[in-house]
Amino acid sequence: RPAASRERTQLGRILDRLREGPLTSMQAFDMGVTRLAAQVMKLKQHGHNIVTENMSNGKVTYARYHLVE
Repeated sequence: RPAASRERTQLGRILDRLREGPLTSMQAFDMGVTRLAAQVMKLKQHGHNIVTENMSNGKVTYARYHLVE
């Protein structure tokens, strides 16, 4: 499959998952998605309203993404 087709498929999977609720990079990794921040930026460039929430568990800081529809 061409790279552009794979990217569209991956972006679609991320968007579908965001419609179910917030998503972190660890959750995305379990879906086979790496570089979630870059993929979220592409979705934003395509017009999707995605909000980034910075989280911390005391040891690690990470982002949690929310789709606002």
